[in-house]
Amino acid sequence: MISAGNPLKPRPLTKIVGGLLSSTNGYSKEETIETNIKAMNGLGTLDIGCIADYGSFYINYNGKEDSSITNFQNRYDQYYENRQFESLVFSSKENSLVTFFLQLTRYLQQAIGTIPAIDLNSYSESIDFKIDEEL
Repeated sequence: MISAGNPLKPRPLTKIVGGLLSSTNGYSKEETIETNIKAMNGLGTLDIGCIADYGSFYINYNGKEDSSITNFQNRYDQYYENRQFESLVFSSKENSLVTFFLQLTRYLQQAIGTIPAIDLNSYSESIDFKIDEEL
């Protein structure tokens, strides 16, 4: 890759953002959604989601990436296998698509670095939604 006229080595792999987008919710309780998310593990876990007529959500996990592991496949496998569910945070249903967009943009911007900087907190504050500060 060439950046500012200088050749650069390829960057390492980035974290995988697992997401779900649906128009409606077949469950009647938030606890049912949480139970199903807690049952997921490894690379089959989710980070964010949106149920358009119910609300968007993000999931907080406990666990840190071990940056001392130089084999990136092993590093990411270990990260996803070892992280533990901490909490599920829902937005209001009125703002489900906007909050999903803000959260997805934050992941792409802050965790992966694939889009330019935008002050997402300003947007989220205007609809009284706190986006996930911990990535």
